[in-house]
Amino acid sequence: MLEAEVALANETQVRNSTRFICSPTNDFEGAVEYLKKYPKYKDPNRRRWDIVSHPDRIEFGRVD
Repeated sequence: MLEAEVALANETQVRNSTRFICSPTNDFEGAVEYLKKYPKYKDPNRRRWDIVSHPDRIEFGRVD
């Protein structure tokens, strides 16, 4: 993976996390910096996307 792809994957993990962030090392500086820049992602009650699979379709929508 390119460095930019790794950064995007890490940012996506932070944005979509609900409680924990995993890392193979004990280096969470990137997550800390991202949350300083975008503090709304620290709110555990923020709105999120949900994907619901039905036999004939898939629905995407916000979870309130």
